[in-house]
Amino acid sequence: QRMLLKESPDLGNKVERVASVRVQAKAAEGDPSLLHGVLDEGDVQRVQVLFAEADDDKSGHIDQKEFVSMIRRMMTEDHEKPPSEKDLKKAFADADEDGGGAVDIDEMLGLYAKVKKGEVRGLGGG
Repeated sequence: QRMLLKESPDLGNKVERVASVRVQAKAAEGDPSLLHGVLDEGDVQRVQVLFAEADDDKSGHIDQKEFVSMIRRMMTEDHEKPPSEKDLKKAFADADEDGGGAVDIDEMLGLYAKVKKGEVRGLGGG
């Protein structure tokens, strides 16, 4: 998995820098080793790798089609029931915090944290 980021050093380094900055910025929210109070280093790395793989055009953002592909892959790997189209559309809209029509790594990590906290219906959450 790490090989993908090494094969694309610019994207991999950017993703790792962004995640590192986010971990530091969120340290005040609780456990300093957890991003958003719930994501450990393994969670962050998993999202980074899957995000980089889903980002077909290597733009640093994933559109709705790339997002759907990534979420379905994550759910399959976790042996979870695939989400409905309605749930996927809602999750994408929720993740796209700036309304730009694409999700960046920060937004994806934020969504994943909400899922792990049980705050997102239909994606393994509440």
